Amino acid sequence: MNGLKSLFHWLRHRMDSLLFTLCRNEVLWLAVPLARLSRMVFLREFVNRKVNYRDVAELSRIVRAAIAEAPTAHRRDSVAIPPELRVLMVFPAYVNEAYVGTAQRTIETNFASVWVATARSAGLIVETFHSDAVSYVPADASNAKVLAEEEERLLAKVREFAPDLIFMDTNYAANSNTINRSTVARIRATRECKIAGYVGDAYSVAALRIIEYWASAIDIVFYAEPGMPPMGLPNVHYVHYFANESIFYPSTQKRYVLTFSGSGNTARYVYLAAAKAVAKRRGYDCQINVHNYSVASALTADEYSRLMRESRAVLNLSARTAPGVRVVTGRVQEAIASKALLLEEKNESLSRIFTPFAHYIPFDSIDELAIAMDFSVTQSKLVEKIIEAAYAKYNAEHSGRHVWPEMLRLCNLDVDAGDQA
Repeated sequence: MNGLKSLFHWLRHRMDSLLFTLCRNEVLWLAVPLARLSRMVFLREFVNRKVNYRDVAELSRIVRAAIAEAPTAHRRDSVAIPPELRVLMVFPAYVNEAYVGTAQRTIETNFASVWVATARSAGLIVETFHSDAVSYVPADASNAKVLAEEEERLLAKVREFAPDLIFMDTNYAANSNTINRSTVARIRATRECKIAGYVGDAYSVAALRIIEYWASAIDIVFYAEPGMPPMGLPNVHYVHYFANESIFYPSTQKRYVLTFSGSGNTARYVYLAAAKAVAKRRGYDCQINVHNYSVASALTADEYSRLMRESRAVLNLSARTAPGVRVVTGRVQEAIASKALLLEEKNESLSRIFTPFAHYIPFDSIDELAIAMDFSVTQSKLVEKIIEAAYAKYNAEHSGRHVWPEMLRLCNLDVDAGDQA
């Protein structure tokens, strides 16, 4: 059985590598059918999907009805964060090579651009500790000496900075080679402060175990996946994810009909290749960039944020490499904050926080993706209504200026209600 499982994963990895090459080199006549076959075989998607719309006219009728029925965004009063609140953020600066399975130099994580930057914008005093050597390390590694050294560096940082809150990336299964309960105990012996963690990939059984572990070790665990079932733990809380609005904001220059920039995988390649093929046939100016987490294949952070700002529509692919799994990715909030039309693979989790067809256009097949792309080009008035409604919803409920005070309140750090809109 283990041999068959290993063979299955090896074949999928080889197929992903081939599809990455085909998509990067625009060999679309082969990439589209091969990606469709790969998703069927490896994700076991054999059932015909329900047709949601057959042409632009039908999609337009659905959009009009959804806009008319969508609930009004619930405006939250802004909250004043106490001055001089000190937060130490502990996170890896780079995507871990062992974690993503590549030997190439990997891209930076977005922890600094999201959490660090927005906390500072909210008025918090922030310092950072890069935990690359003691995060996402396999349990069978030999990392005891490094862990001991890194713990001493971390404790020295805690003593020097004297934080009120330590906010950590806890998106990994802790073990004897990583930051773990023992590390947390040593921190508590060094400094009396709140310790919180964030689990970004909260959509699997493994993620639930990770959350349970950290919930037993630190004061509070946050996650931002609205489709995750309730944990029943008093110190585990859902919060809206948000974009760094200093770099993801509406631009007056919208150069591209459709964009995507992100990693490729078995679930994504069929739509990435199809979008490229549709754009080529229609003559649409689209930028579809797929990377494998290496610096050589990915856009820089500045290039990525500029691409989002200059996009009329953004493609987002929510499926993961497990059958039926759909998640809410950060690209959702980045697109909406940049006032781009979000074209989103059908996703029940996303529909819990944004309204399909009123705030974004869902698709569930290659044909529907092509129709959604045509809609984004030909139905400018409806597109504008969707964009404005989604942007209003984001600003009223999802912005970091609302979420950060809520997180601090949940950490029992003094946050004063204000009346500043």
